[in-house]
Amino acid sequence: MKKERYNLFERVHKTLTRMVFDTGMKIQQTEFACQKDSFPVIDRMEDSIRFFRYHVMHEDAVIYDSIVHAAPYIVATMELTNAKDLKLAHSLKERLEEYEYLCMKKSYSGFGAEIRAMYFSFTSAVLQHIHNENHVITDILYSLYDDGGLAQMEMNLVRQMLATGNNWYLSQVLAWLTDDEILSWLNWISTFTNTTDTGELLESARPSMGAERWLMLSENLSVLRA
Repeated sequence: MKKERYNLFERVHKTLTRMVFDTGMKIQQTEFACQKDSFPVIDRMEDSIRFFRYHVMHEDAVIYDSIVHAAPYIVATMELTNAKDLKLAHSLKERLEEYEYLCMKKSYSGFGAEIRAMYFSFTSAVLQHIHNENHVITDILYSLYDDGGLAQMEMNLVRQMLATGNNWYLSQVLAWLTDDEILSWLNWISTFTNTTDTGELLESARPSMGAERWLMLSENLSVLRA
C-alpha cells in the first residue's frame, strides 16, 4: 500500500475551509439592520479575509519560490490568480468597512444581500485556490522534495508564524483545528526537525489557548515523542 505523504497545505486549507463555511452560515442567518448581531459576523468575515491574505502573501511566497525553477509557468498562473483573488478580498473588506457609516446614516437597505453575494464570490475563490494547491502545487512539491524537505519548508512557515505580530495567525490556526489535528501536525514536524522548534511553537501558542488545553497538548506531544 502506498504511503500517504504529508500535505504542506493541510493545516491552512482546513482552517480556511472551516472559516469561510462557518462564516457563510452565519451570514445567511444575520439581519444586517440589527447592528448587535451584525458586527460579530463582520468581524468573522474580516478575520477570514486577513487569514487568506496572510496565506497568499507569506506562505505561498515561500512555497511557490521552492518550485518556480521546475514549474515557472504554473507558478506564474497561480500568482496571477492569487492577485485577482486578493483584489476581490480587498473590495469585500472595503465594503465591510463602510457598514458603521451606513448604520449612522440608517441607509443599510440592501447591504446584507450585497455582502452575501460578495462573500459567496470570495468563498468560491478560496475553494478554487485550495483545489489548485492540493491538486497542482502539491504534486509538484512531491516530485521535488522528500518528507524531510517538506518538513523543513513547513518549519520555515512556522517561523513566520512566530514572528512578532503574527501570533494572531497562529491563534486562528489553533482555534479552527482539533486537538488531534494539532498533535498530528506537531508530531509530524518533530519527526524530521529539531524537537525544540515544535516546543517553541507550542510555547508561543500558550497565550492563544486556555491553560488546560495547552497543558493537555504539551503532555500528549511528549508522549508521542517518547
